[in-house]
Amino acid sequence: MIRVVARNHIKNDKLKEAVKLSMSLVETSRQEEGCLSYDLCQDTNDSQILTMIEEWFSKEALENHLRSDHVRDVFKKVEPLLEKETEIHVYHKVY
Repeated sequence: MIRVVARNHIKNDKLKEAVKLSMSLVETSRQEEGCLSYDLCQDTNDSQILTMIEEWFSKEALENHLRSDHVRDVFKKVEPLLEKETEIHVYHKVY
């Protein structure tokens, strides 16, 4: 299993737009083969920080997700709404 934590710092006046775009990505991604969970979370101390927390069956499933048209489309639209570059961390379970 692969876990992804993708943290985004959203510009002050762009939060509503970023949430809407992110939720469209959540809904579509949850339908993908190999997606175990896909959630949008908002930081409790800073509402301008939105984080995607994802679980994928395999690295291959994650790679297919990242190559999909809907991901590339949303990334392109969200990028101008960001204060800084997205922080992406990929993890695997330690047994």
